[in-house]
Amino acid sequence: MVRQYSEQFTSFPWSLPLRQWPWYGKWLFNAEYGIINIVLGALHLPSKIQWISDPKTALLACAIVTIWSSVGYDAILLLSGLQSISKSYYEAARIDGAKFFPAV
Repeated sequence: MVRQYSEQFTSFPWSLPLRQWPWYGKWLFNAEYGIINIVLGALHLPSKIQWISDPKTALLACAIVTIWSSVGYDAILLLSGLQSISKSYYEAARIDGAKFFPAV
């Protein structure tokens, strides 16, 4: 279940048109009703951050939106690479005594 949600979260930005990213960025980082400030408020952290209008945080907000927009493509490449590993390597690691996480 966690894998399904993480795949959806990482592939969501990749499915959106590139020209709409500024609007999604404004929606995420809005000082009054932005999702980022709502989450920060729920965690009892400072939640009235002026992400877009403050020069100190505007570059960070742009970087976060840009990185998140490319995460889906990178995740698909990584997942396809991991799924192409032959099962014989996992079997050899298990025979050698590797536990689950060192084998993966």
